[in-house]
Amino acid sequence: MLAERVAADEAGYTRPFVRDPGRALNIGLLGMGVVGTGLIQALHAKTALLQPRVGCPVRVKSVLVRDLDKPRGFQVARGLLTTRPEDVLNDPEVDIVVEVMGGEHPALEYILAAIEVGKHVVTANKEVVARHGREILARAHHHGVQVRFEASVAGGVPIVAPLLRDLAANEITSIRGIVNGTTNYILSRMAQQGLECGEALAEAQRLGYAEADPAKDVGGMDAACKLSILCALVFGVWTKDLEMHRQGINGLARRDLECARELGYAVKLMASAKKVGGVVYSGVYPAFVPEGSAIAQVDGVLNAVEVETDLAGPLLFTGQGAGPSPTASALIADIMDVALGTKLSTKAMRGALHGEAAKVGRMADLEAEHYLRLVVADRPQRLTEVRRRLSDHGVESSFAMFRELPQSDSKVEVVVMTRRAKLASVQQALSAMQKAGAVLEVGNVCRVEEAR
Repeated sequence: MLAERVAADEAGYTRPFVRDPGRALNIGLLGMGVVGTGLIQALHAKTALLQPRVGCPVRVKSVLVRDLDKPRGFQVARGLLTTRPEDVLNDPEVDIVVEVMGGEHPALEYILAAIEVGKHVVTANKEVVARHGREILARAHHHGVQVRFEASVAGGVPIVAPLLRDLAANEITSIRGIVNGTTNYILSRMAQQGLECGEALAEAQRLGYAEADPAKDVGGMDAACKLSILCALVFGVWTKDLEMHRQGINGLARRDLECARELGYAVKLMASAKKVGGVVYSGVYPAFVPEGSAIAQVDGVLNAVEVETDLAGPLLFTGQGAGPSPTASALIADIMDVALGTKLSTKAMRGALHGEAAKVGRMADLEAEHYLRLVVADRPQRLTEVRRRLSDHGVESSFAMFRELPQSDSKVEVVVMTRRAKLASVQQALSAMQKAGAVLEVGNVCRVEEAR
């Protein structure tokens, strides 16, 4: 065989492939949707480039599909296709199993089965890695094989390998970014064209940037899975995406983005984690980002990840976060690393594998400035009353203004920018104000990101 599996050493490393002369590197592909098709096309187009770099031909030996007769944009030999997972997983000539099916099940079971029979795995599956990463890495460690997942976080933007290799000497205090291109496109269109969220979403769906069911994107679940992976790599903490603080963009209105622009901010769906006093706080939420910051300039379907390090300083990784070609780029990089025996078992990987290196705190307990958009009764001293009631709960305001609401003579809209306060305190204040009738409606609450 091309890959002679050996037992892992004490650090959990695997040795490089042992290649037989003339033997190809064989890929078993699980899934041939948009991403799988893009990978096959890229491997075909890059044959002349990959062979001298890997040291042998790279070929797709078998592909698991649901329907053998489904029309496909890129034709492969019918003999490569199978509907039986065992034809891929149990084939002794398959060296690396590449999983691009998506979804949690049965992808998880297939990945574990591949590891059990000694095959290396490359995956783009954020849900599986986020929710079962520790188990998968432990199994791979035990069987002496590698599992790579660069494509699971930011598509074609390299971030996993830099965190595990290039930044291994750094202490990382925070990581944040835009890791969902669909929502970034929606927010960009809302800001640039004055669209409501639903209008921008419909446009994104027409252009193929959003799924027919966009709930995981606009609800922040996709970004939460990716942030869970980043937290594990940076801080050694596996924070379940379903338990993470998560606020999507579906509650945003055009008015919020108008207010942001007037106040000097852009609105982005942020995935953010930081360590404060040994405690890791993480969450996904729409945030007001200073318009002069680099991350505020990331528009459209682009992704961006900003890392704060002690030696290298602040770093920004940005580029195409989704799509068949960018994802194929990340998948092929992982395939090549596995083939060449490149080691990523650094301090960060061992931390992610062996346990929690820090305590996990609630995002609601982390202080930040906040933007509030409220509807109140139109009466004298309305701004003074709102500010006073916030102050009664320890939430001080730095700015407040009101605006007349169309088609209403009895209500006005109040916009408040708070000073640093815990989200829990803000929520308590707003709840008390609603009960007292001082606030008729809470339009929105957004965190304000610090300038860097």
